[in-house]
Amino acid sequence: MDNVSGWKRLWKLGVPPKVLHFLWCVVSSCLPTKVQLQTKHVNVDLQCQFCLTFYETISHVLMECQFAKAFEVSVDTAMVSWSIWNARNDVFWKQKNCSWCSTLGPSHSAAVVCCSSSKNRPAAGFQFTFGVERWKKPLSSSIKVNVDGAIFSAEQKFGFGYVARDAHGKLIEGILGSWTGAVGPEIAEVIGVKEALSWIKRKGWTGVEIETDALVVVQAVLGSVSMPSQFGFLVQDCRSLISSLNCVSLHFVKRSVNRVAHCVARASCFHSDRIFSERNAPPELMSMVDAECF
Repeated sequence: MDNVSGWKRLWKLGVPPKVLHFLWCVVSSCLPTKVQLQTKHVNVDLQCQFCLTFYETISHVLMECQFAKAFEVSVDTAMVSWSIWNARNDVFWKQKNCSWCSTLGPSHSAAVVCCSSSKNRPAAGFQFTFGVERWKKPLSSSIKVNVDGAIFSAEQKFGFGYVARDAHGKLIEGILGSWTGAVGPEIAEVIGVKEALSWIKRKGWTGVEIETDALVVVQAVLGSVSMPSQFGFLVQDCRSLISSLNCVSLHFVKRSVNRVAHCVARASCFHSDRIFSERNAPPELMSMVDAECF
């Protein structure tokens, strides 16, 4: 949070000091989720403790996970988020079983009521906005490439897909591919980014914004840590490719922004090594592309 007035409103929230400290960690991106721990060289798996499906990032564990979505939206956001984080720690450190009912138990409910009736209630202008984000067109004369990876466990293979669109949101070209092998999701994601970078280099494109919903890949590629592992070597390849390109940047986005690339990556299970454009793209895909133009 860069806005000074925003910080002032945060400290005036009518919540206990421990909840204020928690909120500071959230907005400062220093809450010790598994993804954050890995960036500090702590060897942990990246799966969310609740759903065991997606990476445990701050936004996922507090907003996007099905466990977090089970809470009533009318309950004070700060207290709910703090309660979710406490429940996550109980699962991670104490191996407890948690439901949304037990998480918002009597003690949490009492704290919420206390905060709601306090004379120091949150300022009306300050709130967490957890809405779904949409894909945005790149700047004029720029190209946007969305990338995603996919795991196909039953078939013992993984895939990736990437799609390029112009400043009008029109499809330029897309590619999907799949390789044989059982790998973790982070490997599939970073290979997707590497293949997209190689593609951009072959095309000779400049002024390209690359978007992916793989936060751990973005953090690793934009960081400077050397990792002696398959993932680390692939990250280094991505860094080398970016340094050889002109005005190419890598960004993390929510999955709702990356829907087209996600669909292309999933389709790679059945249609490997395929190149498509507006002329021969599947109608369902073009419908998604056209919808995101507006």
